[in-house]
Amino acid sequence: ILGDFGSCDYAIGNRFQMAYAHYRQEKQLEGKAYGKSLVINWPLWKDGGMGVGEEENSKLYLKSSGQRFLEAEEGVGIFDQLLTQNKTQHLIVVGERSRVQRFLRLSSQEQPVVAASTASMSGRPGRRAEMKGFTLEQCIEWDLKEQASQLLKIPRDKLEQDENLADFGFDSISLAQFAGILTNHYSIEFTPSLFFGYSTLEKLKKYFLIKHQETMKEYYQESAAEDVSEKVPAIVMGSKRQAAKKSRFARQKTVLTLQEQEPIAIIGMSGRFPEARTI
Repeated sequence: ILGDFGSCDYAIGNRFQMAYAHYRQEKQLEGKAYGKSLVINWPLWKDGGMGVGEEENSKLYLKSSGQRFLEAEEGVGIFDQLLTQNKTQHLIVVGERSRVQRFLRLSSQEQPVVAASTASMSGRPGRRAEMKGFTLEQCIEWDLKEQASQLLKIPRDKLEQDENLADFGFDSISLAQFAGILTNHYSIEFTPSLFFGYSTLEKLKKYFLIKHQETMKEYYQESAAEDVSEKVPAIVMGSKRQAAKKSRFARQKTVLTLQEQEPIAIIGMSGRFPEARTI
C-alpha cells in the first residue's frame, strides 16, 4: 500500500489478497459466494517478528513517516471493530496524525521545495579546495554531511556518522528531497528507499564506495592543477653587456621573489675582539 522498502514479496502477496477479496465480495453480492471477505492492511506490529530488516532500518522508516509500532492489544481491538464493518478493505496506520496525513499525501498543505545542490557532474572534478589531500572516503563523507547540513539547517559537526538519519530530523519529505539532491550532485538516480537500507551516513558512505566506486573515483579525481608543485622562479641569463645594464633594482626584485617563496633571514655582524687576531 505505502511502497515499503525491502518488502516486495510481501507486497505482491498482499496485492493478490486484496484483489481476491474484492473479487470474492463481488461474487457474494451476486449470490455466488457466501460469508464475508475482509482485507486489513496492517502497519508494523511491535511484536510478532514482522519488520523491515535491521532495527535501525525500521526506526528510520517509522520516524520519517510519523508512524510507530502497533501494540498487540491495539491490534486485537482494531480487528474486533473491523469485523463489524461493511467495507471490504481497511488501511491501519498509527502515529502522529498530521505527519501521517502528509506522508500519505492526504494533507492539502503544500510542501516546501528545497533546491538541489548546484554542484553536479558537469562541474567535475567534485574535489573542492577544502578536500585537498582527502582520501576518496573522506571526500564522500564531507559531501554527504555538507548536503545534509544544508538541507536540515544543522551544523555539519553535529552530524554523527553512526546516528540514524531520523535522529537528525529527516522525515519522508526531506528524505525524498535528499535523494533528489544526491541524484543531481552525482548524476546517479537515487530514490528515498535507499536510506531505509542505509540508514546512517556511515552506511551511505560505504554504499557509494562499493556500489559506485568508479563513478566516485572519477568525480573526486585530483585536478591537474593541484598536482603541479610550487613554481621556482626562473633566472634568465643574458649577455654580460645586458647584465651590466641592469640596475640594482632588478637584482633587488629577484631577491624579493625568492623571499616570497621561502622566508630567509640574513643577519650580518662586524667587529673586532681584544687580543683576537682573526675575530
